[in-house]
This record gives sequence, C-alpha cells and structure tokens, in this order.
Amino acid sequence: MRGCPEHAAGDHHPPMTSQEKPTPKLLLLPEKFDGSRDQLPAFLAQAQLYMQLRPEDFPSDHVKVAFLIGHLTGPAAKWAMPYLLQPSPLLANLNGFMQAMRETWGDPVQAETANRQVR
Repeated sequence: MRGCPEHAAGDHHPPMTSQEKPTPKLLLLPEKFDGSRDQLPAFLAQAQLYMQLRPEDFPSDHVKVAFLIGHLTGPAAKWAMPYLLQPSPLLANLNGFMQAMRETWGDPVQAETANRQVR
C-alpha cells in the first residue's frame, strides 16, 4: 500500500516482541589468542562476554569450546589440535577447557606476580 507509513520503503522488520532483546551490534569478537601468557586473561574474558551476550548463538558448552578453538592461532591452535583429533570430554566442558588453557597458557605464578605488582 503506497503512502502508508507502516509500509514505507526499507521498513520491513517485524515488530520486536517483549521477550526479544536487541543484540549489541558493536560487540566485537575477541582477539585471536596465540599462546601469549599475558593475553590469556583478556582473551577468556572477551570470549565469555561475547558468548554471554549472544546466548542464542551458544546453546551448549560444545559450541562454546568450538568458538574458543576457532579463535586460537599459532602455538595455541597447535595445542588444541589433539583435542579435535582424539575426541575429548573437554570439548563439551567449557569450564574444563578453560582450566586446561589456564594450566597451559596462564601465568604459572599468577599470585606471586600480582603480589609483586601491588608492592
């Protein structure tokens, strides 16, 4: 119907229901992680934030772990390959996979480092 405001050109979006929430359009993907110890906390925080704000895209731990693995490069990607080649229960356990990342790529003396930085 020409001339009707509800049928204006370019206005073809269905009305938003009260249960739908707009997804932030400016939410950036986390930076790729290459195994740099100092970058692990930021990588995990960015990835968790992204997944929390897009729950419809991350319905299971398996999907979340796949997302993390997809954002690994270099030595970190090589580290993850055995988990993909020999199916591992960690592929369906986000907390377990992140703990494995922390054990491998995290600061081994994080508490000591934090204490030294405070002094």
